Amino acid sequence: MKSGILLAVVGLATIVAVLCAVDASAQWLDGWMFRRPVTVTNGCVDALADYQIKVLLGSSFDYTRALADGGDIRFTLADGETTVPYWIDGWNPGATAGLCYVKVPSLPAGATQLFLYYGKADAASASSGIGTFDIYDGFEDYAVGSVPTRGNLNPGEWARYPGNPVLVPGASGAWDDHGATFASVIYDDAAGEYRMYYHGFSFTGVHQIGLATSPDGKAWTKYAGNPIVTPGPAAWDGNSVRVPMVWKEGPTDYRMIYTGTGSGGLQVGYATSSDGIAWTKHPSNPVFNDPTWASGQTENWGVMKVGSEYLMWYSNFGMRQSGIAVSTDLVNWAPHTPGPIFSSSGVGSDDRYSQFCPFSFKRGAYYYVLVPSYNSGGNFSKDYLYRSSSPFFPPEDRHLVRIAHTTGPAGSWDYEDNDTPCVLTLDIERSQFPNDELWCYVAGEGGSDMWKVGLLIETDIDAALADAPLPGDNYTWAASGDVTAVDTPARHGVRSARLRDASGSAAISLTATFVGREKGRVGAWMRRTSTTVGDCDIYLYSASTLTAVAGLGRNGDFHWWNGAFQPTGVAWAVNAWYLVTLEFNTATDRYDFVVYNESLAEIVRVGNIAFGNASGSLDKAMFYTSSGYVGDCFVDDFRVMKWCGAGETAAIGAEQDPTVATMLQASAVSFAGSFI
Repeated sequence: MKSGILLAVVGLATIVAVLCAVDASAQWLDGWMFRRPVTVTNGCVDALADYQIKVLLGSSFDYTRALADGGDIRFTLADGETTVPYWIDGWNPGATAGLCYVKVPSLPAGATQLFLYYGKADAASASSGIGTFDIYDGFEDYAVGSVPTRGNLNPGEWARYPGNPVLVPGASGAWDDHGATFASVIYDDAAGEYRMYYHGFSFTGVHQIGLATSPDGKAWTKYAGNPIVTPGPAAWDGNSVRVPMVWKEGPTDYRMIYTGTGSGGLQVGYATSSDGIAWTKHPSNPVFNDPTWASGQTENWGVMKVGSEYLMWYSNFGMRQSGIAVSTDLVNWAPHTPGPIFSSSGVGSDDRYSQFCPFSFKRGAYYYVLVPSYNSGGNFSKDYLYRSSSPFFPPEDRHLVRIAHTTGPAGSWDYEDNDTPCVLTLDIERSQFPNDELWCYVAGEGGSDMWKVGLLIETDIDAALADAPLPGDNYTWAASGDVTAVDTPARHGVRSARLRDASGSAAISLTATFVGREKGRVGAWMRRTSTTVGDCDIYLYSASTLTAVAGLGRNGDFHWWNGAFQPTGVAWAVNAWYLVTLEFNTATDRYDFVVYNESLAEIVRVGNIAFGNASGSLDKAMFYTSSGYVGDCFVDDFRVMKWCGAGETAAIGAEQDPTVATMLQASAVSFAGSFI
């Protein structure tokens, strides 16, 4: 073999070996300097879904490369770019320790790879207990002095811009005095401004299309020449023009898909413009009317381009459902499926009885869609956010991420309804986000049927697209005695819950009731201020049957209960925080007891403890100070999470950086091409 060829082969072999070490096939999370592979081993036989994995960083991790508070920590799937929810339970560079919990959407038996990213100076923390655990309360939502009552109603809610609504109906007698709403928004680089194309209508019942402009996307001014698109002259849209979806494909290439009403009911039209103000309706209009389930009721909304095809969401009325039509030229459209993609649940009381006006966008390897949904009562919509590897969101590849938006509180501008979400992107592929933030414009009305436009802003896109629990009272608190939210001390954030007994005359308790489960982990950070006789414990119940107890015992050490209290011989310190966790399995009537200290060292682990009483599923966790206790017992960061009945491991690999990975990828391609 010639020496040059030999060198090439040796070089390629070396590069391939190094590439394997850095897993160069995975993409890189944009803007982060370093990452480490994390190999998770599922100790259970069965595959697990939405499972919380404990990742403990030790002395081998270089804390100087991350932000001082760990705010730049991120976790992704094996593709290197799909972020997953996580919670930093503790970050202690001085003790060379960090404790994280990561929610993994799918964990088959055996090994699964994740990536841990760090090293981004301008990153804001995305740590979320609500997004990571099945149930979480850090007591941040309660006013100081109040008694905790229930969980967060919608932990997945995107943040509302405090200046909402950003567009309102016109003055009495104006063409849009009843509604200025159902808007699509673009950033027009040619004009140097944001443009909102909106659906205006008056009390006379005429629906038309108007324009508003803004220097910042928040403060809007209506165009003096409104409306810019009016009904007719053709019969098919002679009654009204509505719900404009506008985008640009070039400096002077503006496109609009809209719905017209007239001789054939609701049908979809197409218009073009060279300046975004003067529009020409296409001579082939109407360009689409669903041939079956939405015929004569075909209303457009979200449009995106995938390859050479345009995908348009459309909906019908009544029991609303949604499908996708496909076109390569915006004139000739065909349904992607013969029936709806998001069908009605058929249950009148269900929030997904009607599913309408979806809007799709893309982030990384995945497509996302917001689907407004409501029950047969017709009000109180919720925007469901789904993820899929397919832009068509087939049922077998459709994951419910969270409910990203709901109607506002009683008396607010959007109390009754919300509609037509529009995520602001710079391209029709719906993948470029201005300032790398997620802005979503939404329509709403507050009971007066006066429709307006509001804005949602999430500064961390990946955190906003991570899984979050669905809204609802997934747990409730009940207190007995002096239990309040306090602002000091707090383990995380600005609140904790305090159980106080000044005389030792009665037991004090704070009880969380939740949907019963056969296996799980329940825990919290706990702290006691007194060495007086009495306990500061977690009690677990199945209805009224006490099953397990563990905590900071009266004799100065941690203890547990199997029908009688058992000391561990490990002392607790006054005014120190401890993470106290019970891992239970009702199939075996056993539990494990685990404690971490503030330095994140595991100081107690007692396994395979028998329940004090056999029971069914556990549905209550009570924080309790016994009647002999005098002083305060604090609780923070309460959580309930999954446990399969066995342990899991998370092994952290060597540090990688994107420069080396990119260089090796390019070199591998070059060497491979030369060798071939």
